[in-house]
Amino acid sequence: MIDFLKLWVTDYKSIKKIWTNPLLYINIDLTKVNQSTGELEDIKIKHFEGIEFKLEPYYPKNGKVKRERLVIRFKPHYWHNNNLHNANDFTPKQARCIIQRFIELFNIEHLEHFKVVNLEYGLNFIIDGYGKELISYPSYHYRNEFLRDQDNFFSKKAHSFDKHGKANDKHIQIKFYSKGFQFPDYCTTNTLRFEVKSKRSRRIETKGIYHLGNLLEKHAYKSLQEDIIANANRVLFIDPYPIYEGLTKREQNKLREYSNSSYWFNSLNQKRQQAFNDKKDSYLGYLDKTGNNINRKFVEAIEQKLTQLFDENGINSPPLQKNEIGINSPMLKGEYIPFSYSRVCPITGMDITMQKEGSNLLSNTGLKHLEKTDKKQFEELQKILLTGQYNKFEKTVYDKMSKQIRNRYYNHYQDHRPEQTKLPLF
Repeated sequence: MIDFLKLWVTDYKSIKKIWTNPLLYINIDLTKVNQSTGELEDIKIKHFEGIEFKLEPYYPKNGKVKRERLVIRFKPHYWHNNNLHNANDFTPKQARCIIQRFIELFNIEHLEHFKVVNLEYGLNFIIDGYGKELISYPSYHYRNEFLRDQDNFFSKKAHSFDKHGKANDKHIQIKFYSKGFQFPDYCTTNTLRFEVKSKRSRRIETKGIYHLGNLLEKHAYKSLQEDIIANANRVLFIDPYPIYEGLTKREQNKLREYSNSSYWFNSLNQKRQQAFNDKKDSYLGYLDKTGNNINRKFVEAIEQKLTQLFDENGINSPPLQKNEIGINSPMLKGEYIPFSYSRVCPITGMDITMQKEGSNLLSNTGLKHLEKTDKKQFEELQKILLTGQYNKFEKTVYDKMSKQIRNRYYNHYQDHRPEQTKLPLF
């Protein structure tokens, strides 16, 4: 149900605990110009399995002293599917489990320090007789027209604009698109997706969601369910192919007029703002009379699917190729290997079948083999591992690298995590 989550952490101890966690990898340093002050600011970014952790400077409200803030960008539905897609069903129960797993993985104690500042939630559903062609229908949310998403085919977004014509999408943005077109290998081709996005903490808080801990509570998802339905009811589709059965001649002519997209453009530009809503009610009444109202079908399909998603004894989409006791290292370039099927190093995710039986970490033998067979990957691993001081006993680059692997394993994993759930750092 939750597609995207953005968190702000400003508590120093919580930031330090996350930022120094050995699970994080790919440390990127950037320099960015602050548009308000003109100053150059340093930004640091780390990752873990598709989750982005960004350390950036910020000024607290009414404060003049610059501080650091940790920004976490997380896609729970994708994470549930090993970051491959969000085309299957994702129930509130599964969302809570994913949030709980994230909390336990990073040993987060003070959930209130992780403020929710951006939230996207939605669902996949099917309307009988319709598919991606519904995206092409003229459509509105409130008085805001759905506009084509330039980055994706068969995808549209609706949001308001300010007086200067710039997108005002921080309060709320509605997205409607063909999931079947985007991920045909993971769902039926007529699967659609409806999403609500908010970048305003004030609006998110009205749903009872203030911090990460609230996303473990059932009532928060009920609020999101109500919000999805409310926004679905605010959508207006202009059916270009209406049927006219059951209508008088005059009503048929009126319905033809309503089926012209230019009619609604002109309605939006009338001085009386209520004119658009009045015409919408009249239009829906005519469609109801014909017995073929796509707007009613749209809302009903969403309501029915939400009922199924909230039935904890019903839908239970298994995560695709997700295994809690497997290796999912970026050094494997997206490949996922369960421990039970392969001998791999739990720190680097590298194959260690060429090493002697009983060894469980990448050693000098494996490093030499990697250098011969994949020089580029060896050099990448070398850059990641060799960042500190070395002692006199580490005479070769292999000694230094294998020592760093052992240090990371014993210092950070043996003391804190069970053997069967250790995850790679890289």
